[in-house]
Amino acid sequence: MSEDIEFTYRSLEVSKRVCFVPCTLYSYYLNENSFCSTKKDERGLTERGAYFNLIEHYEGTDWYLERRLRIMAMRSMLHMSPEGFRREILSGTMDPYYSKGMKFKNKLEYVWARYLPSTYHWAFRIFAEYYYYKPGRLYVTDKKRAVIERISKSD
Repeated sequence: MSEDIEFTYRSLEVSKRVCFVPCTLYSYYLNENSFCSTKKDERGLTERGAYFNLIEHYEGTDWYLERRLRIMAMRSMLHMSPEGFRREILSGTMDPYYSKGMKFKNKLEYVWARYLPSTYHWAFRIFAEYYYYKPGRLYVTDKKRAVIERISKSD
């Protein structure tokens, strides 16, 4: 679910060398019955929890990383249903994470989410639908799945 979030950051922290491989090594499959599709509120809270752990782990070490993690903690909750996101953001759980270490423009994003959560959620869901999740970007579509199955049968 979100186990890769903490693993990735902590692995990079102890790595002596990191390299970039300019090709797709794996793809996500869209599955309407998967945990990520059916338990959206739980997924959002779990991801946010992973970012909270990282914020605490890196506190006082790198201001830029801390700021990015705070933003990612909030944005990870966009996986939640509109009602779940609204309920969680209005609960104030995020407030301590935004009271320090944030630049003005990031604070504006948090203020938008905190005081107009429905419009924030709506705007980012539209962005995700028409840009982030567009076919061929990150996820395997039915057409790609057919090609993968055909290739794997020929092996």
